[in-house]
Amino acid sequence: MRASKPHSFVAWLFDWYIVTFYVGGLMAGYLAVTGTTGTELAAYGILGFVLVSTTAYYMGLVKRLNFISPGERIAGCFRDGNTKVWRNPYALSRWPLFACMLTAAVVAGNTWGGIGVGEPYHVSGVLYYLLILTILTCSFLLVGRGMVWGMAGVAMYMAYAIVEALREPHLYGTMTTGLVVLFALIALASIGLWIAYANARPGSGAIAA
Repeated sequence: MRASKPHSFVAWLFDWYIVTFYVGGLMAGYLAVTGTTGTELAAYGILGFVLVSTTAYYMGLVKRLNFISPGERIAGCFRDGNTKVWRNPYALSRWPLFACMLTAAVVAGNTWGGIGVGEPYHVSGVLYYLLILTILTCSFLLVGRGMVWGMAGVAMYMAYAIVEALREPHLYGTMTTGLVVLFALIALASIGLWIAYANARPGSGAIAA
């Protein structure tokens, strides 16, 4: 692996979405168990908690703790003894990988959008969505640790998003076709990046992106 510049902002973005996945899931699970529906205030509360917790970590705790967050792992932070170091496990710049994965994270970030509009949740549905989000998160982590075949998970998630958009076109209206095309392009890009990075020659020892 080559030494890399720190990518703390990229790590924060991934942590923002990953924390949102699970905090939103906990809220949806609570609503499902209690038989109640969410409110706009609850949605803002989730966003506020995610903003405060992730910002506090990166502004004050990231250098004090030996803990490596999921976002840091995805962005290439490794542990060397008690020191955090940044590495690029690939021969190529990771920015295309970051862009593709973050786009998928943005799409997945809408999973719990129903909380703010009072959509009812059921326990089975919450568990199903959490399973999907966990598979996507694990795919990100695999890619961050040098296993680029994890991009297959990103492609599968985008295929799932296509199915969901076609299954409920009323949610997107005239945007449905455009979103399906966009999701398909991201899925194809994920597969293309998997192939490209898997076959790239090892890079030099220079500082990598």
